[in-house]
This record gives sequence, C-alpha cells and structure tokens, in this order.
Amino acid sequence: MEMCIVCDNIQLTKWFASPKEYLQCLNYIQKLLDSGDFEMDSQTCDLDKVLG
Repeated sequence: MEMCIVCDNIQLTKWFASPKEYLQCLNYIQKLLDSGDFEMDSQTCDLDKVLG
C-alpha cells in the first residue's frame, strides 16, 4: 500500500541506543500529534507525564 507524502516522511526507529534517544522520539511523536495531522490510536503511557 502506498502512503501519503506526510506519512511517508515519518521517521521510524527499531530501537533506542539511550534514554535520551527515547525521549527525543517521544518529543517527535508529540510534535506530530500537536500538528493536528495525526491522532494517537492507542498508548500505554501518558506522553505529558513522561515528557514532564
């Protein structure tokens, strides 16, 4: 299935080399959600609490 331009440009990662990289990824996800172009379908933790 072909993705739209917006989804095709999402940065993907398979693992995190450090806790800092994990938090950077969470910030990236939060920015995607804040843009209004994306919606969180499910999650196991509250991003606001993790990001502080």
